[in-house]
Amino acid sequence: MKRTAMSKNCYKLKMGWLVAGAGFLAVFSFVAIVRVFIGLEWLDDWAFGVAEVVRSPALTNIMRIVTMMGGTTGTLTIVVGTLIVPWVTWKTRLMILAATVGAAAASVCLKLVFAIERPEIVRFTEEVTRYSFPSNHATGSMAFYVIMVIVIWKYTKKTWVRRVLAGAIILPIMIGASRVYLGVHYFSDILAGWLLAAGVVMVIYWIFQLEWVVKLIETVEELVRKKIGLKCRDNSNRITKKR
Repeated sequence: MKRTAMSKNCYKLKMGWLVAGAGFLAVFSFVAIVRVFIGLEWLDDWAFGVAEVVRSPALTNIMRIVTMMGGTTGTLTIVVGTLIVPWVTWKTRLMILAATVGAAAASVCLKLVFAIERPEIVRFTEEVTRYSFPSNHATGSMAFYVIMVIVIWKYTKKTWVRRVLAGAIILPIMIGASRVYLGVHYFSDILAGWLLAAGVVMVIYWIFQLEWVVKLIETVEELVRKKIGLKCRDNSNRITKKR
């Protein structure tokens, strides 16, 4: 009876991630529909107005540095740095990689689908891409933050770690704000990126909790370890023979 109750609770918890992810994606879809067919000028104009009020040469330089952290190079550096940590399991590494790459790919594809042009205002940084909605910077940085919160929150109960983790939300928020401040995105682009990232990451996390996925990863990991072990033995035998 206890096992049955535990399995039911576990199933509900797993399904909760799917429901939450679907909810975020539903809100993203709503924002996208409103953005395309009705418009969110009032929200975007308000954000640009705030940026204009607080703008200064020093803050502009800071925002340029912040926005670089959310770019492709910055995000990849952080993700790769996380993946090479020795005590991280293969399942967790694959999950982090799938979440960040999956969210980024979704953002790039949706940019082409919506084909919304960037703001026609004075820009304070160079931009190479043409389309604006949703923001790749906002999506990528928030995707990495959400998956790291899920992973670390699960494996640690230390209060100070969780507090630091909660406070770290300021980084993806600042990256998103920098895009509006520098004039390369509407605030609705940023909001959509955040919603998309949260939805995609939660759905991917749910996928990685499925039993057949867990077993598949464990099987592949075992095969890889065996192959590496055999190669190491062969190399050691060759060295011994040469001696």
